[in-house]
Amino acid sequence: MSEENSFAAELLEVSSAGFAALAAERLMATQPALAARFSTDATGAWRGVFSQRIVELATALRLGEPDLFVARVNWARRAFTAREVPEIDLRASLEVLAGVLARELPDAARAAVAGILALAIAEFDQPAEQQGACLDPGTETGRLALEYLSTVLEGDSRRATKRLLEATDGGLGVERMYLEVLVPAQQEVGRLWHAGELGIVEEHVVTQTTERLLALLAQRAARAPANGRTVLCAAVAGNTHDIAVRVLADFFDIAGWRSIHLGGNLPATELATAVQYFDGELVVLSAALSVQLPRVGDAIAAVRRLEGREVRVMVGGLAFADAPDVWRKLGADGYAPDARSAVALGTELLGA
Repeated sequence: MSEENSFAAELLEVSSAGFAALAAERLMATQPALAARFSTDATGAWRGVFSQRIVELATALRLGEPDLFVARVNWARRAFTAREVPEIDLRASLEVLAGVLARELPDAARAAVAGILALAIAEFDQPAEQQGACLDPGTETGRLALEYLSTVLEGDSRRATKRLLEATDGGLGVERMYLEVLVPAQQEVGRLWHAGELGIVEEHVVTQTTERLLALLAQRAARAPANGRTVLCAAVAGNTHDIAVRVLADFFDIAGWRSIHLGGNLPATELATAVQYFDGELVVLSAALSVQLPRVGDAIAAVRRLEGREVRVMVGGLAFADAPDVWRKLGADGYAPDARSAVALGTELLGA
């Protein structure tokens, strides 16, 4: 990371609230039609949007990965379109933010920030790509996942659970049920929420049902003989999504590892303590959003500071999808896109 990028990122982080307030006030003053589309407290709503955008911008600068910010803007474009909010509102907000930061930032930080914002604004010259469905009704597992979601959303979690357990015992198997049914089903829930087709209540009902089902499936799995290795799986601070971590931990357990599931939103210091307490040899970290990537770096640094230990660290999660090589910059030993490849890479790293 260049000194200019580091300086700019730090300025954005420490002054995000002030910059967001200035940008929100400017947006309301220059875009009265936009303000009128909000029934109450348009300034407050946009202040929150700008705060998030500034943190995302700082993350992209700190890691030297402009595509991370561009990807978040495109994510927002899809959300605006799904909720029938004019996309031009988002573009106008970025142009206002660019103007505010051009005025407020010192020369040493201005160019790096302007460059990334220009890339994001240029995306609006092309139609936004819409995310396709995560489930394929043309496959057995796709149909099963759709049936599962439909049944849960009808309020019959018990019947949905029974159906998937029967399919598992009927030949599909635990690993395929995890990777080809439940994980894609959760991804589809996320897509539907993003598109405004599901609310928080529906998302919570599906997620809670999936978590209970994962616990039942884990008990059905045939485990490999113990290999004497210990792995710790956790979602970094700020990442409250726990299902991906649970799947990782279960896959390592099935493969014969002593697998410790540390859950979500784990501070770096607590991770280091857990590595010592459980005598961990491998750590697997998950991040869902790009703004959580610095926390991945913090967690890895905390593990590296432990004296007398050679702990391997792997990373994964949706946060890495738009910058798959960023794990190297964060100091990890490897990246895995899914649970099955995570076990394979962990085995390779430790020779288990």
